[in-house]
Amino acid sequence: MANLKTRYMGLEIDSPLVAGSSGLTRDAAGVARLEGAGIGAVVLKSIFEEQVTHEVDGMAGPGTGIDAHPEAAEYIRAYGTAHAEENYLERITESVAAVRIPVIASIHCVQAGKWVDFARKAQQAGASGIELNVFVPPFDASVDGRQIEQLYIDIADSVRRVVTVPVSMKIGYHFTGMANFLKALSGHVDALVLFNRFFRMTIDTETMKLVPSVPYSEKHEHEISLRWVSGLFGVLGCDIAASTGINSADVAVKMILAGASAVQVSSVLYQDGVDSVGTINKGISDWMDRHGFSSIEDFRGSVSRNYSTNQSQFDRVQFMKFSVGHE
Repeated sequence: MANLKTRYMGLEIDSPLVAGSSGLTRDAAGVARLEGAGIGAVVLKSIFEEQVTHEVDGMAGPGTGIDAHPEAAEYIRAYGTAHAEENYLERITESVAAVRIPVIASIHCVQAGKWVDFARKAQQAGASGIELNVFVPPFDASVDGRQIEQLYIDIADSVRRVVTVPVSMKIGYHFTGMANFLKALSGHVDALVLFNRFFRMTIDTETMKLVPSVPYSEKHEHEISLRWVSGLFGVLGCDIAASTGINSADVAVKMILAGASAVQVSSVLYQDGVDSVGTINKGISDWMDRHGFSSIEDFRGSVSRNYSTNQSQFDRVQFMKFSVGHE
């Protein structure tokens, strides 16, 4: 059986599969179940910076208009407890005590603020690393793109100043000049997770209200991450974790071939159960055996853009091949 051990964020993990932040990683029992299924590492369910700063209650108070969105109001109030920070730190300690795999704390944030010291507390509680789940909404037309990009760097730097464990950043793909920006950002973190599947909405035309869209990713969604993982392998100064739409061994192998050090899974754990981890691990191992690879490093990045002798022509040719084939 092939060796699935690899390194991600400087951490040694027994499988390239990492459980992304979700309800399945909210407590020690869930983390232990995932370890038993063969996961390489877990990212705990995120705590929001507003919970750390105790500002959540203000988001759902009188005059905020939140009552027009009852689902959002219920969610905010459920998480807006004065003990959110304490509870999360206990969750880290309990999870670390329950398993031997790396337990990564996750902080959902939009700015470098007074919550940052919480990252230090998470490390003290036993977290093997910190994942910063960052989305600065680019909806303010008065804010220049460079200002938004600087916020990501500021957040990373502020956390790196207070911790010694590795730090990753999970981001979306809403940037201009993205390759240039991510190369710059990669100098401030140990890994980038490409990409986050942020909340999606639609409109109920009968009630004329905003409602949540499909909560789980679909297989075809991996293609955006795949393109960028391939394009950025060998360019970034940090590890890459692929995320979104990874629901099979086939897709996981594609991501590693493109250059990913790890792949985050979440939706498949809900849809096919936690035991799907073992199925995907076995699928990766079987593929490696068929192709004569004994370790992940034997093939990681071997089908990346970085291996093309003329990278600009590589991009253009892929588009031309697709267009010609669909006349």
